[in-house]
Amino acid sequence: MLIQFNDPRGTDVAVVGGKAASLGRLSQAGFPVPAGFTVPTDAQALFFAAHDFDAQIARLLAGLDYDDAVALDAATARIRALIEAQPVPPDLRGAIEHGYRALGDNTYVAVRSSGTAEDLAEASFAGLHDTYLDIHGLDAVCDAIRRCWASMWTARATAYRERGGFEHLRAHIAVVIQKMVASEVAGVMFTGNPLTAATDEIVINASWGLGEGVVSGILTPDEYVLAIDTLDIRRQVVGEKEVQVVRAPGGLGTVQSPVQQAMREVASLSAAKAVALAELGREVMAYYAGLPQDIEWALAEGQIYLLQSRPITGVEFTWDEDVDGWQTAPDNHDTVWCHTWAEQFLTGGITPLFSSMRSSESQASWEFFAKVYGFEEITNVRWFKYRHATMYFNADAERIWQKRMWPPALRDLTNIPPAWQEEFAREKTALVDILRMWMRVHTLEPKYGLLSWMGTSYAWIDGKIAEAGGMPDAQLRRLSDRALRRECDRSTEMVAGFFRTLWPPFMWTAPATLNLLNLILSRWYDGDVPGTFQDLIAGIPDTLLVRETHALWDLSDTIRTSPALTACLQEHRDGAFFAALESFDEGRAFLARYRTFLHEHGHRGHADRDIYYTRRIEDPAVDYLALRALQNAGPDTAPPQVEARLHARRKDATERVIARLTAQSFGGFKVEAFKAVLNYARAFLKFRDDERHFLDRMTFTKKRCFAEFGRRMLERGQIEHADDFYFLARHELYELGEGRGSKPLAMAKIAARKRVFRRRLARTQDTPTFLKSGQVLHLETRVPLEVAADGVLHGFGTSRGEVIGRARIVRSIQEIGTVEKNDILICNATDPGWMPVFPLIKGLVLETGGMLAHGSCLAREYGLPAVQLRNAIRLIDDGALIRVNGDSGEIRVMAPAQAA
Repeated sequence: MLIQFNDPRGTDVAVVGGKAASLGRLSQAGFPVPAGFTVPTDAQALFFAAHDFDAQIARLLAGLDYDDAVALDAATARIRALIEAQPVPPDLRGAIEHGYRALGDNTYVAVRSSGTAEDLAEASFAGLHDTYLDIHGLDAVCDAIRRCWASMWTARATAYRERGGFEHLRAHIAVVIQKMVASEVAGVMFTGNPLTAATDEIVINASWGLGEGVVSGILTPDEYVLAIDTLDIRRQVVGEKEVQVVRAPGGLGTVQSPVQQAMREVASLSAAKAVALAELGREVMAYYAGLPQDIEWALAEGQIYLLQSRPITGVEFTWDEDVDGWQTAPDNHDTVWCHTWAEQFLTGGITPLFSSMRSSESQASWEFFAKVYGFEEITNVRWFKYRHATMYFNADAERIWQKRMWPPALRDLTNIPPAWQEEFAREKTALVDILRMWMRVHTLEPKYGLLSWMGTSYAWIDGKIAEAGGMPDAQLRRLSDRALRRECDRSTEMVAGFFRTLWPPFMWTAPATLNLLNLILSRWYDGDVPGTFQDLIAGIPDTLLVRETHALWDLSDTIRTSPALTACLQEHRDGAFFAALESFDEGRAFLARYRTFLHEHGHRGHADRDIYYTRRIEDPAVDYLALRALQNAGPDTAPPQVEARLHARRKDATERVIARLTAQSFGGFKVEAFKAVLNYARAFLKFRDDERHFLDRMTFTKKRCFAEFGRRMLERGQIEHADDFYFLARHELYELGEGRGSKPLAMAKIAARKRVFRRRLARTQDTPTFLKSGQVLHLETRVPLEVAADGVLHGFGTSRGEVIGRARIVRSIQEIGTVEKNDILICNATDPGWMPVFPLIKGLVLETGGMLAHGSCLAREYGLPAVQLRNAIRLIDDGALIRVNGDSGEIRVMAPAQAA
């Protein structure tokens, strides 16, 4: 009739319910749980059967409208009355008496419902079934047990089961009888923050008296937020603690009692007790496979007791903090994080695996150069934070870096919040200090100097060409697990080594050079031709991207001029097209050329940079869609024609500026300065396209290495789906693969992170631009406006010119087939895989990326007007007629989609 907490059956949810099973597990694991026992579900079933309650309940529920609150309340009240009217059977009463006496003489107990369906991931039933505290005497205990059974039939519990699809007569309740803890302080503890979903924090709510006051929400408790790894108290707030729940004066049950003002104003828990409690909570969570727990606790005579532990429900934990578990720099909770860095370099969804690699590769460069440049205050800071399938960047550290490196006019403000920029412009750095810093660089690491970085980086690439492609897949499969892990790490370390060579130009030198070029034009050039700056840097010739573009265009042109190839392209899709080419001579000749193209560029063509995304060598559909799209392009969009026009514009703009500068005072000096800065900027832009081709090759090598690691884990049953490995950080993947990690926790992480990643792919995941302490921070004082009264959207231009056309919203690269000739493409961002649509479109609107974004650069190469406008996909309707002005950054909606 009774089951003790330490009984082996005491953890069987079907027998003792969720609450009792948890207490049984905690007790058997040695945690400080007050003594007690459980009246199992069988006892309730026997009681119900003895009085034929099931049949009576079924009649009362028959035809009940669960949306009719009055009818539901009346029906459930009758059910409760039936149950409470019958006495506990004598044999059960005798067993309860024996168990109750064993807890001690004159014992006060808690009588708590323990449902078999509670504390599930999909339904918690939290607070729906009754608990009775400070119960004393056998009659009172038996009465409380009956009322717990009856509490299954409150209106709220019945409606909850109905909405959740639970069968009413198959749900059962066990009842816990547990010795009361006469707590001075009690409350709840969450081993994950339920407000921010941060899993690196423990949140404690505490108040005087019994924990019922905190659980029921009748008072404002003290709150403590502790770092889960260090147990440092990050935040402590003393609550009002207006009342406390205490034992009733008559000795049965509880009452609410006002708290004296002096006790309301002091913390109910000392810092030492808060830390001890959090440490215990951390141990409980570890016992439950690392899954965040909702824990009820009490403190009596200096001893902490655990009264309940259940999984936290209703919170979407993604364990983003664990993705950053590789970091060694301290986690400053007051750091301001910005999303603008990822918008430039890592568009689209970012997986935990890729983030843990790319962040560490990049972090190493910042740490190295902070020491070289002498920026002592930021040599040991975190530069990246992973959050909701994307990455955030340290805006505080960037502010220090930009201030120390450049005078205000040359600073890159991309990652400086707009709300800071006016003040930031007033923060001066002495020119002598800047010169001293650059002298330090040229003394300690001359190969990374202002004039030598490019040679250093190109030499590094030339020396690593053969190594960058890694070993063939067949060879990877032959490696032992240990050797495969070394190969995975080697592929990451190779990228980190490459980043060190290109970090100075990418992060600091090139943005300052472009700012200096713009400054020269604004201060010295007195011409009135708009878009001169963009014309000067448009269409950099003979880059690896240009060669790739030429090669794909030539393949498309061959199809366009061949009836047989055109027919094959139209009749077969994706891989079937390339298979069909084998069946005729012209097709085989084309296929031979395509395989040469694939050998050079097979690691490209993907939508975004993360290794998750498919490359052309992995999926024939990538190039099939590209070749189909290019069939609609006119001869005027052929790369040679486009390049000729851009060359003419570039040459004309250069000569125009030189002519105007020559006519001015100190004209010779100004011309030489202009030419030096312009040539430097153009050299970087060429390097930008060249290095990307090489970086993509190394990145694809990483993908193949980790894909083999994931394949083995799937084969061994360590993960459930072929793509699961992408959703664990590198260190998490290694731990699980080597049998050191918690599989339940890993599966929970994978499932939660996949959901967020898919929302990001669908462009439905909200991404705040700035964060602090896990909360959204509003620092966008100069964000693009929403639709103004005149119907104009205000972004900023990234490629000159003005065009009118139909807006074509494309949310992912898989939708590029919807783009038609002369559309204006509107998308979040582009990457090499988007290149085939550029010969078709007449304008571009991007949501992210800035002047050096892939789409902006390609737009300038094709002579297309382009504007960046945050949230453009939401602000512009697909099919609307719009005017895009790349000079002013304005977009005017001229007609809605239907009218257009």
